[in-house]
Amino acid sequence: MSGVFGLWRLDGRPVAQAACDEMSRLLAHRGPDGFGVWSDGPLGLGHRMLRTTREAEREIQPLATADGDLVLTADTRIDNREALIVALGLRGLPREDITDADLILASYRSWGERCAEHWIGDFALVIWDSRTRRLFCARDPFGVKPLYYHYTPGRIFAFASEVEALLALEDVSDEIDE
Repeated sequence: MSGVFGLWRLDGRPVAQAACDEMSRLLAHRGPDGFGVWSDGPLGLGHRMLRTTREAEREIQPLATADGDLVLTADTRIDNREALIVALGLRGLPREDITDADLILASYRSWGERCAEHWIGDFALVIWDSRTRRLFCARDPFGVKPLYYHYTPGRIFAFASEVEALLALEDVSDEIDE
């Protein structure tokens, strides 16, 4: 399983590189095959890569679309790849060149927030949509791929594949919220 993490400073302060570095360090065991961080002012998305499929060999995350409108970090295994390739009109591309991340972004571009209804597989993902200035978060119905989050209105929205990465942030308390 790969690891995903990120934070959005809703108060507008820039994301501290140290916060992303610490979250990445705490999830290193989930992704020994590579890591990456994408940031833009108050938003930072990160990924720890564990390559488990042939398609993942070419995958680099976080992944931004060519126009920069969408940025994805995901821990996925999409099982209905062929059906999605046909439905999304991607038939002209070599199958081995289409990663799960490519399918997810094409699905979001085509179906918006209803995209997850078209996927069969295990997934936990976050997409930053700069056009709408929204984060889209999705997890498979059975929670095979975990996605934990913390939200403090007006201050921070943070997410990670494991709770420990959230607790590393100064804005996240370890006290139980009754």
